[in-house]
Amino acid sequence: MLPNPSVNSIQKFKLHNSLGTEVEILNLGAILHRWKIREEGGTERDIIVGPDQISDYLSVFESVPYYFGATIGRYAGRIREGFRLNGQYYPLESNEQGVHLHGGAEGIDRKLWELDEEASDLPQTLVLYTRSKAGEGGYPGALEIEARYCLQDDDSLELEYRAVSDADTVLNLTNHVYFNLDGNPLTEQSLQLSSARCLETNEYLLPTGRFTPLEEDAKDFRKQKSLEALPSYGGLDHCFLLDQIKAGEPAIRYQSTKGDLALEGWTNQAAVVVFAPEHLQVNIDLKEKQVPFPSICFEFQNVPDAPNFLQFPSAELKAGEVYRHQSKFQLKRR
Repeated sequence: MLPNPSVNSIQKFKLHNSLGTEVEILNLGAILHRWKIREEGGTERDIIVGPDQISDYLSVFESVPYYFGATIGRYAGRIREGFRLNGQYYPLESNEQGVHLHGGAEGIDRKLWELDEEASDLPQTLVLYTRSKAGEGGYPGALEIEARYCLQDDDSLELEYRAVSDADTVLNLTNHVYFNLDGNPLTEQSLQLSSARCLETNEYLLPTGRFTPLEEDAKDFRKQKSLEALPSYGGLDHCFLLDQIKAGEPAIRYQSTKGDLALEGWTNQAAVVVFAPEHLQVNIDLKEKQVPFPSICFEFQNVPDAPNFLQFPSAELKAGEVYRHQSKFQLKRR
C-alpha cells in the first residue's frame, strides 16, 4: 500500500495566499485534500469533497476507489486491456469486462511522493516527485514524475505535471479532485464547457473511436446552464473534447447555487472528463453532508484509450522527452 521506501508516513503540506485561502496537499498520491476559502465574517468554506480523516484515504482503496483528490496515472481513464507500442503488445491489468482503469492497482495515486525541498517555495509553491519502475502496472519504461502546485494571490491554483521515461511509453496524467462550491446538490448549480463534441463509449465506458456532436444534446454546456438535468441521464461520466478557445478564456466554468462563487479552469490538455455521480457510496465519513449529486470532477487529460486509436491525440512519450501537463483552477467571487 505504501511502496516508497524512502518515505514511510503520510505527510500534509499547506499552501496559503494573502486572501486567507488555504490548500492542503498530501504526499499520499499527491492528493488535494482541502481548499479552504475565507468568507465575509471570517467563516471558512472548503470546496473539496472527500474523506474527513486522512487515514481514510487508505481504506477507500480497498472498497470503491473514488480516487479522491489524487494524481492519476500512469494512464488516466480507461484502456481496453492493453496497447501496442513499437510493434510490441503490452497487456495491462484489466477487470472481467476488459477495462484497465486509472493505471490499475499499481497506479501513482497509491504512492508516497517525496518533497522536493529545493524546488518548493512554501507557503505558495509545493513540488512533489515519485518514480514508477519499468513494467509497473504493465507499462514500459522507468518513469520519474513531478507534481507542482502553486497557489497565487488571485485565488488560482496552478497544477503542473512533468515526467521523463528512459524508454518509449504512453502517459496520461490528471488530478481527480471533487468539487462542491457551496455544499448544495449539483442540480442547483450551473456549468459551462468549451466543447462541441463528446466521446462515444460502450456499456463499459470504453471508447468506440467516435465523437458525438453535442448540438441540441442535453450535455451541451457551451452556454452556461443549470445542472438540473443531471438525474435524467444518471449523472455525468463523460469525456468532452475541448474546443480551441481565445487566449485567457476558460475551458470550464462551474458556478455555485447563488452565483456568488465560480470556479474556472484552463489546461493544455485535449479533453476533460467530467464526473458527477449521484452518490458517493463509501463506508467512511466525508467532510461534507451527503446530498444527491454531491460533487463534480474536472479531469483535464488526454482522451481515454488513445493508445488504441490512431485518430485520437497521441499519448506516446518518447524516451528522454519531457511530458508536461499544465492546468489551472481559479476561484471567482461576486
